[in-house]
Amino acid sequence: MTSGNDLTLYEQLVLLALVPTSIQEPLRMEKKYLAIGVSGAILILLLRSGRVTFQRGGFEVRGQLSVGGKEVDELLKGLENKADPFRPLRLGKWLRRAARARPQNAVISGLVIKGVLARKKSNLFILQPEMREEIVKRLSEAIRDKQRADEKTAALAGLAHATKCLKRSEFGEELKRCTAQLNALGRQSGPVIPAVRTAVAQRKLVTSIASAVGSAAGAGVTVALLRACSS
Repeated sequence: MTSGNDLTLYEQLVLLALVPTSIQEPLRMEKKYLAIGVSGAILILLLRSGRVTFQRGGFEVRGQLSVGGKEVDELLKGLENKADPFRPLRLGKWLRRAARARPQNAVISGLVIKGVLARKKSNLFILQPEMREEIVKRLSEAIRDKQRADEKTAALAGLAHATKCLKRSEFGEELKRCTAQLNALGRQSGPVIPAVRTAVAQRKLVTSIASAVGSAAGAGVTVALLRACSS
């Protein structure tokens, strides 16, 4: 029987960010920082497959970027590193570049093809809610440190925490009590999740600055500021 843990790391993160109210009601997406988290999940898989290696604070590509999922692999074709092969690509720069391509949309398309989700017009519905329930249960146990988390669950916990995808309605007060445990789980995946956390903090700062100057400076200046800060 297929379970939530059979899904890829980025599929689990997207499913966690899709909040169901009931099987009959459309899903609501916690998507403010989801694109950064999905980009981080993809990068973790590329690292584990040996397609990228970390060097000097960045990473170098070791072959074609591919994670084995058709929809995501097509997106990755446009993100190939065209720079000098002897100069590593910085993690933050790649995460921001990948996030602008909205990788969560490719992941959602793959989940629809797998029959986990259904799309009706502009709405999404969950067809296999037990998969998401299993993911939430496994994460809850890992956060409470009831049992040693496997590699994928540790990475998922770190990414979900960094991108604000853990809902207080599902995890309650343990989110406040277990911050140290969540950070420790994230560190098990190397430098990617700290880079995701930094990218989220930068996005929050840019949004805050843009909001403060937007009304006074006008839309054109705000857009220019956003582009400059995310380049």
